[in-house]
Amino acid sequence: MKTWQEAQRYCREKHTDLISGLKQLQDEELKNVMNSADKETYIYFGLFRDTWRWSDGSSFSFRHWNNDLNNQQYNSGQCAFAFNDEGRWKTDSCDQKKPFICYNDKVILIKENKTWEDALYYCRDHYHDLVTITNQDEQRWVQEKAKNASTDHVWMGLRYTCTLDF
Repeated sequence: MKTWQEAQRYCREKHTDLISGLKQLQDEELKNVMNSADKETYIYFGLFRDTWRWSDGSSFSFRHWNNDLNNQQYNSGQCAFAFNDEGRWKTDSCDQKKPFICYNDKVILIKENKTWEDALYYCRDHYHDLVTITNQDEQRWVQEKAKNASTDHVWMGLRYTCTLDF
């Protein structure tokens, strides 16, 4: 028995991830497991409600949160994420000025300090968008580039988009 977040962490550490996608949900082996479970037993799978979005609209399924944050803080109304020196993500207020990373066909570290919104417009005007990270390889690639920033944190294109925190 685990919470959804604990179940996801366990699956990612020991296997790949929680079961997800129509093909996996229709799998015969899953049907057998579900049929053998007690009728009062509920089993988690990988669907969740999320209001974090990348600035370019890309899917936000890859996670690289700072380990000391709990799920409540992920949805605390912060509208942007930044890297810390270990490459993990954390929230910060969008009006803080930090360097940022744009991308086109490659990632570009911009050593000017801007708010998240100003960084977004800068990247869209000069490149393509703020950086989007959808897998561990991209995470490592961007993390290496961020080491050359003038501060401990750099903006990326992730933000909380829930209107009025509903």
